[in-house]
Amino acid sequence: MVAARLIASVLSLPLLAASLAVRQDDGDVHIQTTFQIDQGCSKDQTKIIEQGQKDALELAKAVFDDCSELKTTADHHKCINWESQAVADYFGPKAMNRGQRERIYDTFNKAIDTKRHFWSDWWNDRYVFVFCRDIRKACRDDSPGYTLTNDATHGYPYIVYCPAFFKSLSDHQTLVDKIKKDESGQKKLNVKNLRSRATTVLHEWLHIKGYSSTVCEGGCDDTDQWIGPNGNEKVQTYKAGRTKLLASKDVEKAARTNDNYAYFAMSMWMQKNFDTYPPYPKMWDNSKSRKDNEENEKSEPGNPDPTAPDTAALELEDSAQGDASTTNQPYAKETYPDWYWPVLENLDKPETPQLNVPAWEVPVLQVTPDVEAGHCQTDDQSSTIDDCYAALGQLTDSLNMVPPLSGGEGYEWAGISGNCVIQIHYTDNWKDCNATTADIHAHAQLIVEGCADGGKGKVGGYIPFTPEKCPGTIDVTVKNGEQPHPPTQPAPPSDQCPLDCDCSSGTALCS
Repeated sequence: MVAARLIASVLSLPLLAASLAVRQDDGDVHIQTTFQIDQGCSKDQTKIIEQGQKDALELAKAVFDDCSELKTTADHHKCINWESQAVADYFGPKAMNRGQRERIYDTFNKAIDTKRHFWSDWWNDRYVFVFCRDIRKACRDDSPGYTLTNDATHGYPYIVYCPAFFKSLSDHQTLVDKIKKDESGQKKLNVKNLRSRATTVLHEWLHIKGYSSTVCEGGCDDTDQWIGPNGNEKVQTYKAGRTKLLASKDVEKAARTNDNYAYFAMSMWMQKNFDTYPPYPKMWDNSKSRKDNEENEKSEPGNPDPTAPDTAALELEDSAQGDASTTNQPYAKETYPDWYWPVLENLDKPETPQLNVPAWEVPVLQVTPDVEAGHCQTDDQSSTIDDCYAALGQLTDSLNMVPPLSGGEGYEWAGISGNCVIQIHYTDNWKDCNATTADIHAHAQLIVEGCADGGKGKVGGYIPFTPEKCPGTIDVTVKNGEQPHPPTQPAPPSDQCPLDCDCSSGTALCS
């Protein structure tokens, strides 16, 4: 059983260690991270770093909405609105980013657990060292910091905050106060105005990989991309305009790029605290040079005054070199929902017309799945955890009812990625079933989270599907062959039988 396995893993620890090694919130075990600030940092520097960490947490928390109806083994009250403009801006079109959603969710979920909690960190070896001295001699005048994850000398990942972090960047609250005092109302429309130390802290957290303190699974990078009239100018994907362009070309790399996460979080924080979404800077134009794109930003609403003494700090970039270059052309306009088209159609204009972003409804479960009923079947032949999270991501945004089916036993794939399939196993008639795909997601998530074997990187299992009149199980299994045929749908009246279907037998048999 899923719950029994989780409880057993905790109870198997020595009693004293178990009582110190975990923190329990809402019935879930969370392991946190300790940031060990080097004694070489001054008292003022230490205070600045600690405040930056607190502010970065607030940015990360802002990406989540309250979804108390979705009660699974994950946090009971957090979900991301995948229909929002922020998601389209920083993680690409809905039709393309489904396979990245669980990764994005998981990254932010880990980011908000990067609080200091000494004993759990000692037991789980979750340390990150923080320095104020340039260990690798990599600081530049225009770089606020860098992260090293493979340094044998220190044994743990470490973050270095450069002089520019302390001297050039402002703290989060100072910039918030400036935006609030802006009588023109323009500053709150441009995310550049919230480029604080917190942005750098969140950005650096995402670089940590290969340790138990990993935030972005597999590690996030400062990716490169090619732009310009001839497509031969290489730029690093820093700041809002370039991150939006990357998301419009390569959703997979956007979900592995630090600043896509950082500016997504900043934009969501601004929307929730200033009651309006900051649409600027606009997405860069892939056909224009860096110089031309930067020049265009100067005429956009809310662009910081270039003569202001602290404006230069808004242009600071990380010290790391880019990785994983993207040469793709932007996705077709039709890949996006039509309400987003004005963004793409007005890249050459200073302003974008007001968008009619549809209101978002939180997916509602018909019934809460029973964690005790899950059955783990993880072995060496099971699907990979990453593939199964990606398969789950295909289910998170759908509010559709599960189609009524009148046949007997059968199978249907609800989500698939790589070698992992989220499968519906029908054991009887579903013609009166009122479940939603949110129910399928919640059941499958229990297996993916509760049955995962981190050492093997594998997961597999099944759980009975609990909504009334929906007999069957939800399976997390290995892709084997082609999509199976599900039981048949009830036949509509003969005059409404779909094309290419035969309804004469009382069921709709479609080719």
